[in-house]
Amino acid sequence: MKLSEHLASFFLSDEDGSATILSLYFCIILVVLGGLAIDFQKRQADNQRLQNAADSSAHAALLARQTKSATDARAEGLAVLTKMLPRTNMDTAVRSADFTFGTWDFDKRTFVSSPVATEAVHVYAGMTQDRGNPTLNFILSIIGFDSFDVASEAIYAMKLKPCSYQGLLAQGPLTVDSQNFYGPGFCMHSNQYVSLRSNNYFTPDNYDANIMGAKVSMPHAEDLRLPDSGFATNANLEHARTEGWYDFSSLSQIPTIIDELTTGTSAFTPSTVTEVAEDTISVMEIRPEDITSGKAYKHSCSGGTITFKSGTYENFSMVTDCKIEFSSNVVLGDATIATTNTSAQSVYSHSALQMGKDDDCAPGGEASIISMGGFYANANFSSYGGTVWTEGDIYFHARAKKIEGITMKSLGSITGTSEAEMRVCDTTPIWEEYAEYGPRLVR
Repeated sequence: MKLSEHLASFFLSDEDGSATILSLYFCIILVVLGGLAIDFQKRQADNQRLQNAADSSAHAALLARQTKSATDARAEGLAVLTKMLPRTNMDTAVRSADFTFGTWDFDKRTFVSSPVATEAVHVYAGMTQDRGNPTLNFILSIIGFDSFDVASEAIYAMKLKPCSYQGLLAQGPLTVDSQNFYGPGFCMHSNQYVSLRSNNYFTPDNYDANIMGAKVSMPHAEDLRLPDSGFATNANLEHARTEGWYDFSSLSQIPTIIDELTTGTSAFTPSTVTEVAEDTISVMEIRPEDITSGKAYKHSCSGGTITFKSGTYENFSMVTDCKIEFSSNVVLGDATIATTNTSAQSVYSHSALQMGKDDDCAPGGEASIISMGGFYANANFSSYGGTVWTEGDIYFHARAKKIEGITMKSLGSITGTSEAEMRVCDTTPIWEEYAEYGPRLVR
């Protein structure tokens, strides 16, 4: 055999160096596996950031859309993203065009776009090749896989708040004293904070019977103010506490409600009122015999005070610019009284004001007080289907008296006292146009 043939045979049969080639294959495999672990984890983290961004911006935009134009609402939605999308290629993950306003069908769970709608919003967040901002890979780019496409979406819709119609609802602080009983479905809410003392009882949820317990809510649950051992001395409070926010848009309509009462066309006009009075009442002290059943009255006194003397007043409505004072033991049934007076105590009760008929929640018999100022009810206030809506503060003292169906809403604060039994009444009228809605994540 020639030397050259021998060398060729030796080279072909020699296995030295094969481990090096095998090691290269293993390295490539390790790089791919490591890239999958590292870059896929980065993709998941970016996806979560986008989801959080979509959720937050949708929430902000829908809240803004309740009072602002679609353009301004989109701007507010984008404004919340400054610190949520820190990297450069995330800056365009959510654009103004990614906000679509529309309606949401809670039964069919479908979204329908509508430029003029304020009920729902869809937000898309994307880091994709098409947008020129995909999430870039650290390791997989070595083998030519440079990026992942990541996208998320969120839909928020305005949903009827469970506490829209009955309970104590305040834009400002809500403060209630001790030794009160709160029945199933009774709600206490503040858009700032709720303050409670001790020895209150909150009816718990009964899931088997599909009964919602009493609720105490505010935007941030940690803002609940309690004395030491407050959860221990307020039965079931820890489970009653929840988070929420109300826009109180219904209270912004108080001037319109008052105007409509003068013509008998308001939702607050009692069903028993069938005639708008041609003449206004001019007396400053009103007695039950001064009221004709079925009429909608006007009263003007240029800033003075009208007084409802003791007795039962039924089947009427009245609009006035005066302060309103109730003597002791006034009962209102199928009645609405409204004032444009803006003083802190534009409506004042000496004692034992009863709103609504004590009829064990039978339909009808409710009473409403609407004020552009405040409401102050001294000792022994009670309600059986009562509504108190004010632009100013509300104070009531209901010691040892029953609250069976009450809706108190204030753009100011609400302060209540002790030893009251507060329950909801299923027959209290529900006015859809004045319901409270809040944003809810539906997808």
